[in-house]
Amino acid sequence: MEAQDAADNIREAAEKRELASDERKIKQEEAAERFRRRAAVIIGILAALLAITALGADQARETVTNANIRADDTYNFYQAKNIRQTSYQLAAGDLQALVQINPTLPAAARASIQARIAGYKKNGRALRGRPQRGRPR
Repeated sequence: MEAQDAADNIREAAEKRELASDERKIKQEEAAERFRRRAAVIIGILAALLAITALGADQARETVTNANIRADDTYNFYQAKNIRQTSYQLAAGDLQALVQINPTLPAAARASIQARIAGYKKNGRALRGRPQRGRPR
């Protein structure tokens, strides 16, 4: 083999190696581009799922808030009803004590007080047994 042939063989080998290196770079760039595209698609899908989840969370939060409001309304209704019932019982008890302490009350006054006592007891029993109109549901 002559020197020129050896030089040509070395040049050809270097060119082949350079071509192989260029092909490798092209394949690597193509692979990187495929990765970027897939990553972009996956990020888009995750963003859509996150948006859907956020909407569901907002609706769940609203549902829980409304349920708490209804529970508070129901409890407040119960408390108000209980306070009125207790007020009627206390008023009836006070008037009964007044009648017992003052046996010398005139008959008209005693009848008026007894009528009030009966009314207070009736109102107290009415509150105990039935829900009032407008009660929260």
